Amino acid sequence: MENPSIETTTLEDLEDLLQENLKLTKENHKLLKAMRRDAIVGGIVKMLVWVVLIVASFYLSAKFLEPYLGMMGGASGAQDGQAQDFTALFEEYRALLQQ
Repeated sequence: MENPSIETTTLEDLEDLLQENLKLTKENHKLLKAMRRDAIVGGIVKMLVWVVLIVASFYLSAKFLEPYLGMMGGASGAQDGQAQDFTALFEEYRALLQQ
């Protein structure tokens, strides 16, 4: 026959191992949830940064080109028709930005 103290010790060891395993599983679950949350927040922040950069680049290019386009609008001669077309396009672009 087997010694009952060996069985008791083994069962206690198994119970301790199961408790440790449960503790580690809960900790792992918390870490995975935090990683998922950080990934989602990071993705949203990256998207917002790109939107701001794109909008700012269009806005700044319109502000930078405005004086030059004004000079082109005053041009006369053979290029007058092209300048008016370009000025009309620019005015339409400005109207879209102001909405």
